[in-house]
Amino acid sequence: MTSSSHTQDYIRRLSEELRLEVCELLPIPALKNLGLANKQWRKSSSSVLWKSLESSLVANDRNFDALILSLPDGLFDNVKNLKIRTLPDSFKNVMQVVSGITRDTLRTVELIGVQTEVWESLLCSQHSIEELTFRQNSYIQLSQRFPNPRSLAHSLKKLRKLKIASRRNDNDYSA
Repeated sequence: MTSSSHTQDYIRRLSEELRLEVCELLPIPALKNLGLANKQWRKSSSSVLWKSLESSLVANDRNFDALILSLPDGLFDNVKNLKIRTLPDSFKNVMQVVSGITRDTLRTVELIGVQTEVWESLLCSQHSIEELTFRQNSYIQLSQRFPNPRSLAHSLKKLRKLKIASRRNDNDYSA
């Protein structure tokens, strides 16, 4: 059953706020389908759908490729929670994600197996992080470069929880 053009026009003219409210009520599979309706609904549904991003960023993962290709539509504009577990060959993918996230939007970050340069980039652009988890795998070489202590202090002003895991034995250190 198809809806009339009058109904379709009415639905298209809904305000952004109302579209966001509708999206908040829908389950994730419905949000994915709603994004196919038109550009306005794609923007509204993606803002709800992408509040959390969890990925291993596998280079041949088609979902990751689709995500990166749709960056101009602002899919990363609303990411608040970021969790990435990755291998050394995914450095480029991780940097694409980190650089695509809107400045000062992240609240929780968990990066496992990423290189120091990723952390530097992230801490330079995100100053509202409240929870930070870091685990560096043994195959990652430590960089001799570290962020400027002043910028690091500014970046972590809102930090409430820090969790660091050892490279050797995965013992957790929390503060």
